[in-house]
Amino acid sequence: MQILFLGTGGAFDPEYGNSAAMVICNGKTYLIDCGFTVYGTLKKFDLFNRIDYVLLTHLHNDHTGSLVNTALHYNLISNGGNKKIRIASPSKKFRKQVKRMMDVALQESDDFVEWVALKDLPDITVIDTHSRHVNQYQTWGYIFREKEEVMVYSGDIGDGDYVFSKLKKKKIKQATVFHELSLKEVPGHTIYTQLIPHLKEYRIYGYHCDPRNNKPDNPVPLVADHPEFLIEGK
Repeated sequence: MQILFLGTGGAFDPEYGNSAAMVICNGKTYLIDCGFTVYGTLKKFDLFNRIDYVLLTHLHNDHTGSLVNTALHYNLISNGGNKKIRIASPSKKFRKQVKRMMDVALQESDDFVEWVALKDLPDITVIDTHSRHVNQYQTWGYIFREKEEVMVYSGDIGDGDYVFSKLKKKKIKQATVFHELSLKEVPGHTIYTQLIPHLKEYRIYGYHCDPRNNKPDNPVPLVADHPEFLIEGK
């Protein structure tokens, strides 16, 4: 299993790109999120036809801002109008929300998107994090499995314990967790100090931040400082 981040920043860190990643698991490539900087990165590295499925953690602009452009490029330019991009959704309600958002630009997103139920993808388990980023707002995290290896992607969340409580409930004792991280108190995001207790049990890397603001007392390694996790480092 492999993860390559296309960006590691937050909504206001364009220098580091919107947080998004490609996860290669059991021979399939999953693009997690497609914020407003992601299309340019996909084009720069010619990654469109590597995408098997798109997963979305939520619908904020720094996570979906170039989704329409990516769907159009995938269909019209990369595949000559003969292949639709596949977007996997954890629920019917969320799929309808994504479709409604895309229909504003495309009129009929079904012309460019093949909608897939996440439950039909055996490599992935969803973590429902509803209201833990913004009250009454749907967000998701994802668990990937390949043989004995487990990788977790938190998505935006303001509770530094929640993902780990879910892992323990599922009896997952060893995993690499890519967890959103804030270097100061910000509503709806996880301050780095909340992750420190979980370092004893899990391998954790932080993303969704500006690494230039890292704190001397932060023991959580940042994805931005690890080229092995960055598409720019490959």
